[in-house]
Amino acid sequence: MYLDRPSIINGSQTQGELQRYFKDFADNPEIVPSIKFEVIVTNDDGLIAEISIARNFQNDVLAISIAGRRGQLDELEKAVQKDFPEAKLRKSETDLTADGEFLDTEKIIQVIFALLPQPMMEKLDGLADASNKVFTYSQKTRCLKLFQRLVEEGPVDVYKCCLDLAPIAWGLYEQWKAHQGFRGTGIRSIERQDGVILEVPDGMIFPILAAHSAFVRQDAAKTWVLQKPKMFSDIELIEAAKQAYMEIADHNPQTMGKSKACYSTLVRITAIYARLAQA
Repeated sequence: MYLDRPSIINGSQTQGELQRYFKDFADNPEIVPSIKFEVIVTNDDGLIAEISIARNFQNDVLAISIAGRRGQLDELEKAVQKDFPEAKLRKSETDLTADGEFLDTEKIIQVIFALLPQPMMEKLDGLADASNKVFTYSQKTRCLKLFQRLVEEGPVDVYKCCLDLAPIAWGLYEQWKAHQGFRGTGIRSIERQDGVILEVPDGMIFPILAAHSAFVRQDAAKTWVLQKPKMFSDIELIEAAKQAYMEIADHNPQTMGKSKACYSTLVRITAIYARLAQA
């Protein structure tokens, strides 16, 4: 039998066993493996993905792998590549982000929803305002499922907004992850080296990202963009974040990321600047 472009469904363990056989026993004629197999012939990529998902008997299939096999992350990857040309999104549980080869797809989706403007929020799962974005920090699986639903069912305008904002949101996240404006704040949970800010906790960053949603709007080409007013300064937002971190979250970044009051505090500041810019 000759197979054209064959693959083994969920074949990581199978391939490992084959490699072990050829390494250890290929020269021993007395050891002959007996393998039960079934051949499925199809050119339907969608069916191939569904078969792969349904026939994974060894382990539960991670949601990210299901989305990847169904092609639900392909347009998102292309959108991110507009500003990050070499970016590859994690689309499977076997894609690792630790070595920097793949971006954290779920984190990208989380920061997109954190930056989503109010008109789009009102169409998304009954959420009405930026202060309700606690879920973007604390519920990554919910964010992924919401995105999958947008891909399959829409609303189309919300999905387009997410794609437009994808590279912007990721760039903003990376900027704030090591924002040097936090130098001198004395916030203990921020990682530093020789006074240089190395990493700001996500619990502080997500309320800040949600606050930036006040500056998201459509340009003349109907593309969603981030337009910060010239009068706005990151330092003011940092000071407000520090105050919320200390007084509302009791110096705990995880509490801050899950506190609606922290989101509301920062959103009020950017909303004022957004109104002044439009006046």
